[in-house]
Amino acid sequence: MMLKIRLMTFLVLIGFILLLMIEIGANLLLVDNASND
Repeated sequence: MMLKIRLMTFLVLIGFILLLMIEIGANLLLVDNASND
């Protein structure tokens, strides 16, 4: 049971980090496109 909880926490943490990276990447792309115009 403890292992399952730990695995779920690990997956949630990875998902959160991935979302954060996508958010930052999208913002960087938007800034790059804005500066190119």
